[in-house]
Amino acid sequence: MPPAPDRLPLPPPSDAAPGSLALGAPLVLHIANGTSGLAPHMALLAARAEFEVRPLELMRGEHRQPTFLRLNPFGTVPVLEDGDVVIPETGAILLHVAERFPAAGLLPQGGAARALALRWTFHTAALHADFMTWRRSMFRFGEDDAARTAVQGWMADRLGAAFRATDQAMAGPYLVGDAPCVADLYLLMVAGWWRSRFAFAAETPRLAAMLTSLCGLAYVRQAYAAQGSDLPRFAMAYDLGA
Repeated sequence: MPPAPDRLPLPPPSDAAPGSLALGAPLVLHIANGTSGLAPHMALLAARAEFEVRPLELMRGEHRQPTFLRLNPFGTVPVLEDGDVVIPETGAILLHVAERFPAAGLLPQGGAARALALRWTFHTAALHADFMTWRRSMFRFGEDDAARTAVQGWMADRLGAAFRATDQAMAGPYLVGDAPCVADLYLLMVAGWWRSRFAFAAETPRLAAMLTSLCGLAYVRQAYAAQGSDLPRFAMAYDLGA
């Protein structure tokens, strides 16, 4: 695939009706640094899109303010504004970006490859949910150590099994074909959160190699740096008991 231009050409602004895509309108990505806005941030950079990032301070409750709740009544990030269209949810944003900028090659255009890319995107969304269940159990169960341990153990088993199954299912250097798609970027983000609790290099060597190669891409490194997050490493040994 030839390298993407510095900026993908966009049509001039049109008198789009409310609720439609005004292709000349600026894109705005609402995030909280270091959270699940990382994957959409990577995708927008990969697409050479012109966009603005607006970080929210969750500790200050900015995601619960009326101005943000009008965008997403659930009060969660990330949220992408594309003209009059508002897209919450990481997976939905990734698919929207891929279809909005088809020249970036972030989603196959049809056939079995597209179906497979959608399958991996939704599979990773389930892993995302499992990770969030594991994380939120620390706050949900308070001093109920038994309940917290049971939930976290269950989610850890599910995540480990899913990563091992993903490794076995991989037929190429990436999840679909010979180039990264949005599913790869999504999986990189989720796996990066779990890297100190799972021996990727030992248990899932093909997956670890793919994730490591993604970390070498300029737009991936740029997204992590912009959000103040360390670039994840998957080909090293961690003290999993820590």
